[in-house]
Amino acid sequence: MLEMKRFEHQDSPSFFLKSATWESYIRLIQEANDYRQELQVEVFVGGYVRRVNGRCQLFNETLKTFICGNIVVRYDEIISVSLIGCDADV
Repeated sequence: MLEMKRFEHQDSPSFFLKSATWESYIRLIQEANDYRQELQVEVFVGGYVRRVNGRCQLFNETLKTFICGNIVVRYDEIISVSLIGCDADV
């Protein structure tokens, strides 16, 4: 499921992740896979905030990308990553 929201008044958003944040995303993806849970990833792409739900796999750790619900997600597009059905948010 893809949910979108348009940001009309924002010229150029910048989401910068610290390496500790990226590491926490990797841990969350691995834990979700261990327990067969899905994640909800909120990203900012093309002027829209999109929510992608699904199973995630690390795609390329060097490029800091992973696949969630058949969509490649780059680290600089991520707003948040959370387990579906949990209040924990990274």
